[in-house]
Amino acid sequence: MDTANANAGGASASLIASSAQAESNSKILEAIHSLRADVTIRNDEILAAISAIKVDLSSYSGRLTQAEDRIGETEDNVTVLHNTVDGMEKVITALTEKVDDL
Repeated sequence: MDTANANAGGASASLIASSAQAESNSKILEAIHSLRADVTIRNDEILAAISAIKVDLSSYSGRLTQAEDRIGETEDNVTVLHNTVDGMEKVITALTEKVDDL
């Protein structure tokens, strides 16, 4: 009977160890699922932030293009105005010489 009791005790200890292992595995799986959920939430937040940055960059890019166009037009206008002033200075010089001759 001592052998039977020993076998029964060993089986009981084995069953308890198996139950403890199953509980430990269950806790590990719960932790993994929780971590996965946290990573998914964080990933979604990061993707949302990236999308917002893309929209802002697109807006700034458009505004920068508009500013470059206006600057280019202004530079062209300044060149035309310089040429006009140079022509007027020549006319003024010529008229001043004619007045001096009178």
